[in-house]
Amino acid sequence: MTQPAAPEGRSAIDRLRRRLGWWSVPVGAVAAAGFMHVLAVVMEWLLGAAQPQPFSWRAFTVPWLIGAVVWTLLGWWERRRPTAIPPRWTPGAPRALRAVGAVAEVVWMATAGAAYGTALDGQMSALWAAAATAAAFVPLAVAWHLAERYEPGPQTAVAGEPPM
Repeated sequence: MTQPAAPEGRSAIDRLRRRLGWWSVPVGAVAAAGFMHVLAVVMEWLLGAAQPQPFSWRAFTVPWLIGAVVWTLLGWWERRRPTAIPPRWTPGAPRALRAVGAVAEVVWMATAGAAYGTALDGQMSALWAAAATAAAFVPLAVAWHLAERYEPGPQTAVAGEPPM
């Protein structure tokens, strides 16, 4: 059996997000935008920049819809299968908050994928793709922050009782 990397079973990013509090929302959005921008610039450098073209909503919307459908199906499958991986969303959080979080996750992934593809195709600059990614990340970061309030506190053992 493997031991979790963090003493309380959290990743370093989760602990940092808890420590930052509400500041984790803009910090996460800037980090997502920075990652998207660097990734798009590196791929343009490796593959060669595409010829600039006018922005097409159809070229953005079709990959967005495909990404949303795929990510929705993957999220549904992940929630339904038994797994040893702890759930991403706290079970104690209200159902409405978990639903908003799941929708925000789908919107963020679909937007990031569509913006990245559109940037590589030359219809959107890497900066606009990064801005779209950051804007789509904000609702997800807010949902994560609100869901953390419903996490159970550390278990305290009572003398003579077996641990839970």
